[in-house]
Amino acid sequence: MKKKVMRNQFYKTFAEFVAAIKHFFIRLSDYADELSSLMRDKFHILECA
Repeated sequence: MKKKVMRNQFYKTFAEFVAAIKHFFIRLSDYADELSSLMRDKFHILECA
């Protein structure tokens, strides 16, 4: 999201910024290939200290 919505973008109002974020999540399937390359199958469960 940061790469698509925030990087090198200027929004005059907070409402425009929020609309851009909502638009990103509405069209999330358009970014499936990019996002899948960032996901890893190896998760580590951490215990609280």
